[in-house]
Amino acid sequence: MQARQYAEERGIIIADTKFEFGLDEAGEIVLVDEVLTPDSSRFWPADKYAVGRGQSSYDKVRFFFFFFFFFFFFFFSSSCLHHKPD
Repeated sequence: MQARQYAEERGIIIADTKFEFGLDEAGEIVLVDEVLTPDSSRFWPADKYAVGRGQSSYDKVRFFFFFFFFFFFFFFSSSCLHHKPD
């Protein structure tokens, strides 16, 4: 399941998120920071979205608790991230 689909099913629009990458010892590109968390993304309630105006946004403090469970479910129970052996 993709993050967009997971959020959409819960009435949430992922407006944007940042991805930070780096290089490991072998020169491979790796993800180096969290993604899809309240600190790295903006989330809008889908039922309040309207084209051409400023959008409502979820409060990061309250939304942190929702996305803690989202992060746990999406990243630790899916195959979207592949563990790179040490």
